[in-house]
Parts: sequence; C-alpha cells; structure tokens
Amino acid sequence: MSSPLILPTTIDCLSLFLDFDGTLVPIAPQPHAIEVRTGLVDLLHRVSQRLEGRLVLVSGRAIADLDRHLGLHKIALAGSHGHELRLPNRETTGFPHEVDLTEIRGAIHERASELAGLELEMKPYGVALHYRQTPHLAKKVNILADQVAQAFGMTVTHGKMVAEILPRGSDKGEAVRAIMARGEFIGTIPMFVGDDITDEDGFRVAQKLGGIGVLVGERDNSVAKARLSSHKDVWHLLEQIDRGAR
Repeated sequence: MSSPLILPTTIDCLSLFLDFDGTLVPIAPQPHAIEVRTGLVDLLHRVSQRLEGRLVLVSGRAIADLDRHLGLHKIALAGSHGHELRLPNRETTGFPHEVDLTEIRGAIHERASELAGLELEMKPYGVALHYRQTPHLAKKVNILADQVAQAFGMTVTHGKMVAEILPRGSDKGEAVRAIMARGEFIGTIPMFVGDDITDEDGFRVAQKLGGIGVLVGERDNSVAKARLSSHKDVWHLLEQIDRGAR
C-alpha cells in the first residue's frame, strides 16, 4: 500500500519523471480536449533548471502531440510510451517503424462494426482505441486490441479507458532505464510520478534503481511506494521542488 509522499531534505540528486494526462493535466473526455493550466510550462522549466535538466515528461502521447499542447518549450520528452526521446536542444530520436499502421487500422475497422463510439487515434508508433464515451465496451475493445496485436506481432498496453497497440520492446519503464544511463542522470535518484496503469512500468524501474514511484489518485495493486491525491498535488510538488525542497 502506498504512503503520502515526503520529499528528501535535498533534491540535488533527484531525477524527476512525470506522466502527462491525469498527472499534469486532468483527464478529458477526448484526448485532444485537455486543458493545460496557465503557468504549467513555466513551472516545468523552473523545476528543470533547479534539477539541472533532470526533468522528463514520459507520456503515451507522441512528442509532436505534446508540443502542440505545451507550445514553445525546452522540456525533455519521452513520447509514445518510450519509443521517442528528445532531450533539450537535441533532435528527436526513435525506433524505426517495423509495421504499416494503415494495415492495422484497416484490420481494426473490419472488426469494429459493432463498437459504435470507439475512437481511434493514430500515433507514430501505434494505434490507440479510446472508449471513454462508451465504457461498457471495455471487454470487447480489449479483445479486439489483443486479436489485432497478435495478428501483427504487436503488443497491447492498457490504460484508463484505452487500449493501445504498440511495437514490442519498449515501455515507460524502459524509457526511464535508458535515460538513467545517460551522463547527467547517472548516480541520481529517480522519481516517477503517474496515474495510469501504463505508469506501473515506470514505478517498477524507478524503484529498482533506488528511487520511488508516486501514484496520483487511487488504484488498487499499484507497486508505487508513495501517493498524491490529484494533479493539483503534483503542481504543489513541483512548486516545492522549485523552492528547493527546504
């Protein structure tokens, strides 16, 4: 069971990994309908500077999608569940595409005739099946995602009212592991903050590396060792780090 988060007395050795939806911004009825609170980007910049660049947003959204919502910024991003990475002032890097996503979308359409209300989101590395408007379809959507993923040698990542078909071999935890092996992160303490099932991989790796996972909200069976109540508490955490955690 997770406990309330208590920051260390010093943050000089902290590396901070943050989920986006449900962690920094409230979950919206549709992915494009999120609202980024005024001042969030400036706060993230200040925290990043305070941590000497060791703040990374780790999201299921593509980096290009995060850019659309965050505007002009110099924040480190790991997008598409870790398949894309961009550190400040560096080009975006990512895995090569191994499948034709248009074929996957066609396969979903062929099988989705009975799933009215299902919303497909095409991403650079996968296809997300959203059922926020039709939660009663959860079982059928998950079966569909599993069938299509198996047919194309992909895997399925489950989140809040979404099943996402992705290439095998990467997740948020692997993104944390890869970033923590980079120069400025080596020897620091990782903290991964997230709200969704997909963030569990990040919690596990952060804690294996001597850090801590922080669950935002309530969910049974999370491996996270600490908890924050809502995205508002995440904002307060960032303000505390900005002040120097003293």
